[in-house]
Amino acid sequence: MPMWITPLPKYLWISLYTNTRKIIVETVNTADGQVCYDGDYAIAGVPGTAALIKLSFLDSSGTLGKGILPTGNVVDELEIPDFGRLSFSIVDAANPLVFVTADSIKMNGTEQPEEINKDEALLRLLECIRGDVYGSCRRNSRDPCP
Repeated sequence: MPMWITPLPKYLWISLYTNTRKIIVETVNTADGQVCYDGDYAIAGVPGTAALIKLSFLDSSGTLGKGILPTGNVVDELEIPDFGRLSFSIVDAANPLVFVTADSIKMNGTEQPEEINKDEALLRLLECIRGDVYGSCRRNSRDPCP
């Protein structure tokens, strides 16, 4: 991934040219030409604090070449075998993502990552949703969807 570094007196700009042909500019605090790791910036759920790193995503939408809404719709629907009809949104902002409501996949939205990662049926369903939306869900007798 090509990268350009612009040193400035109190911070550093690092420009990354991503594999999606988009540019991300990182702003990193420095002192005497060295990165400052210490700081009081906190992220909920992450222990401790550190220096803030700012990311600027320049013209980041449309990595698939079809704009921020690649299908042209805010909401689309698909039929998942053995599950039913599902509404979803696909948003292409720096990286294409598929959004569904928690209740539409029989979740309440408060599940913790450990709980989700232990639910093999849910993981298969999520993979099928992702695969169907991207047109690449592989169904076979060993790993049926959902």
